[in-house]
Amino acid sequence: MRKDWKGFDINEFSKKTRDGLFGSGKFYKNALSIAVPIMLQQLIQSMVSLVDNFMVSGLGDVAMSGVNVAGQIIFVFMVYVNTICMAGGIFMTEFFRIDGKLFGTMLKKGALMLFCEMVWVLSETMTTAIYNGRGGADVVSGMASGFAIANLFFVAFSGIYSATGVIIGKTLGTGKLEEARTQKKWILSGAAVLGIIMTFVGFGTTLVVPVVFGRLSDSAVDICRSMVVLLSFFMPVWVIMNAQQAIARAGGDTAMGMYTDAFITILVMLPMLFVLARYTNVGPVTMYFVIKLLDLVKVVIFHIWLRKERWLKNLTVPQAA
Repeated sequence: MRKDWKGFDINEFSKKTRDGLFGSGKFYKNALSIAVPIMLQQLIQSMVSLVDNFMVSGLGDVAMSGVNVAGQIIFVFMVYVNTICMAGGIFMTEFFRIDGKLFGTMLKKGALMLFCEMVWVLSETMTTAIYNGRGGADVVSGMASGFAIANLFFVAFSGIYSATGVIIGKTLGTGKLEEARTQKKWILSGAAVLGIIMTFVGFGTTLVVPVVFGRLSDSAVDICRSMVVLLSFFMPVWVIMNAQQAIARAGGDTAMGMYTDAFITILVMLPMLFVLARYTNVGPVTMYFVIKLLDLVKVVIFHIWLRKERWLKNLTVPQAA
């Protein structure tokens, strides 16, 4: 009897099951055993951040705005550090000695990841500045409050990303390419379901808006509530995107993020954002909605890219740099 990761017996399922859109309950249970602890850790951090925002919001819109602007700098630094850790994590298996060729591969793959992530975080910082420029302190504090609450259900991103990386990476690391191909399908289907569930969780968090940020101006509270609803609608798309990125990176395909995500951001999103800011009077929430529609395009491109299976590599065999 052949056993897979965590005792998963791939022979106990018929070909019909393996070819199905969804995996077994045991498969998703194993995935959740990785994802849930990470999500809970992120949830605790988000709750602490929400408490901080609650205390600052009691001082009014201006104080809330100042803290948010300063937090953007910390955000850039944290993404930079986390990306370096993720890049090294791809190679933390197939070694107990220094391998010059492997180190060169790590630098190359890591540089692509770092470029992609830094383009993302810098673009988010720039877009936040443009959104905030659509009004006064009420807009800045309202947008910041919306993201502070959204972080409560954004924990799904880190959970699905980590679980996908472990499962796919482990399977590729043992050379089971057909099994990895099947797991990819199961993970993406499960990610879609999780995204829909988190959409309703997001809708539920709107109930805490007047409780946590009731001391902000009425305009800021309205913006906050609108942002939470909008962010909730995009959850299925973003959860799937995180799973797609994790699958590609688990197989060492860091080019997908650079060529697709980063280039769409640079060549399409930022110019579109500047045009909206310069030639229209749309509010920050509407502007955010229009820009994030591009994520639907990214999901389609990622889907096509993954079907080329550049990520589907036998990681037991040394890969060329």
